[in-house]
Amino acid sequence: MNYLFARETVVEGQTIFRQWTEALEPDSRLQLFRIFDAFAERLRTFNNPEIIVMIGVDKIDIENLIGLSDLIRDAALIVLLSIDETSTVELARLLRPKFIGTVKDDMEKVMPVIQKLIQNNKNRDRLIAADKKQ
Repeated sequence: MNYLFARETVVEGQTIFRQWTEALEPDSRLQLFRIFDAFAERLRTFNNPEIIVMIGVDKIDIENLIGLSDLIRDAALIVLLSIDETSTVELARLLRPKFIGTVKDDMEKVMPVIQKLIQNNKNRDRLIAADKKQ
């Protein structure tokens, strides 16, 4: 399972969602969240995400996500902040994301990162399957 969190005000979230869905294998799933509480509840009930992309998040979202860090420990996290504010960037770094940037400057950089993560997951799954056959 993969998660995309993008507030209603982040229209690029729909584009990323569509492109990401196309990049995934047919049996892979992606879920879009527009409200942080719904996203947090999903993490609490199903806490094994592979990739999480958060678009348009602010300092409060990051603080809330830090409170859930045990639930996202094994996930590849991508964070695009709503604004480039040093204290928020530093806070986001505590989550050890694979990529951190801003919605304003880095939207076009997100899909290549997601595609690389998907490919890495596919390669890992192939290796695991090959090991099981031996």
